Amino acid sequence: MKLKQEPSTSSIQWTCDHIKSSEEIFHVWSKFKTTKKLTIEDWGGTNLQNAATRLIVFSSHFNQFRLDKLRSLTFLVNYNFLLKSQQLPFLHLLLSAAPQLMDLTIDWNHIRSIDSVFASGLFAVSPLLNLRHLHLYFCNGYESVSLPKLIDISILSKYFPRLVSLWTSRCGLHPDENLAELIISLVTYFEQLVEIIINKGSSYRRDGFHGLDKLLV
Repeated sequence: MKLKQEPSTSSIQWTCDHIKSSEEIFHVWSKFKTTKKLTIEDWGGTNLQNAATRLIVFSSHFNQFRLDKLRSLTFLVNYNFLLKSQQLPFLHLLLSAAPQLMDLTIDWNHIRSIDSVFASGLFAVSPLLNLRHLHLYFCNGYESVSLPKLIDISILSKYFPRLVSLWTSRCGLHPDENLAELIISLVTYFEQLVEIIINKGSSYRRDGFHGLDKLLV
């Protein structure tokens, strides 16, 4: 594991090529008590290392860790390193440890899972009550994004009551009636939302889409 701290700041980038146990991860986590911005990305190892990593179980007894200073979290661990069944418990432990989180960047598939996790009773209170900015990042650029499923995030408004900004980026969302429905759902359910950026950094914004003028897009 490697930690890179920006000079004179409380911002840390956490990368990893191999883990032996969940205890090893939480030993590093214990160093983040004063961290305000944490980026977890670029985790990847050899096939042999990844095979060993997938035997690790993230159990709830680690939830005594607190990250009360954390304001910004980027969680973009690829599926080649941790299985989906491992990523979600790890992410949920992080979220429950950071009650003051205001800025969250995660894969869109993760945000779709949060509703079922909260409904299961794992959290007595949503840990995202203070969240202001949500960036949905499409980690797999080749994945076919299902807009009807993405529209379902409107039901998550009860968990983000103070959300004011929402971005999507990486894999472009096609400009069609489903996208219009998504935007309508967002402005309907997220009452304090003042900024929506769809396809941030996408070529759609530069070149248009399938012959459509970019202004129409």
